[in-house]
Amino acid sequence: MASVDNITRSAGVEVSEQPVPNGSKQGRLRISDIGGLIYLAAISAVILLNIHLVMALTMAHPLLMSFVKFALLATFGECLKTRIERGTWFPSKLPLRVAIWGCFGMWICLSFPFVEGGLKALIALKEWPSQALTVSLVLWINYFGGYAFFMMLCHYWIDTMVVEGGIWPWQLFGRPQTVRWAKIVFLAITFFWSPVHLITFSLPPLWRPLWAAYISIAFGLILSFAAGRRTKSTQCNSTV
Repeated sequence: MASVDNITRSAGVEVSEQPVPNGSKQGRLRISDIGGLIYLAAISAVILLNIHLVMALTMAHPLLMSFVKFALLATFGECLKTRIERGTWFPSKLPLRVAIWGCFGMWICLSFPFVEGGLKALIALKEWPSQALTVSLVLWINYFGGYAFFMMLCHYWIDTMVVEGGIWPWQLFGRPQTVRWAKIVFLAITFFWSPVHLITFSLPPLWRPLWAAYISIAFGLILSFAAGRRTKSTQCNSTV
């Protein structure tokens, strides 16, 4: 079973080897937590109150807007994960992580029309059934095309380099934590990304990058809660 530090290292976050005692800063509400909530609420309010402008800018500058959305929202998810795991809101090398999430946002923005256009081309050639288009898109983006796994592998590699410095991607393959990471990714693709992408491809194209940016926050929370349960389990076992 994957340990806490291996799960968090797979997200590019350094953790202490010592268990966190009960009553620590991780479990207590702090003023900075209110600031984090205000930040998320403010970003969401600006988007909702200016939704027509946001959609117009997205149509005119899709890559730039995807960079901004992911830089603001997905980075918040990583900060929230760091707060839950380590008691601080700010992971190491935060500006670099902001830029990385923004670049992934542009990649995701390009991937949606790429996958949908490719599938519709197959349908036009009568090489793929036209029924249940949304389900077919989910299958191609998560499984047949290998897009979801490859993107998460790239994110794992880049996060590792943020912490450890430059390494070749194939140097990850011999690590025990990479095997555990692959298991977690398989479960995430099956039980998280597949249902999420059903919703994604049911939305109008302009809304998909924004939805994906918000979902990245939820995915960070899933990893954090999993790590939190394992931390408690480890603490209980150490006291027996």
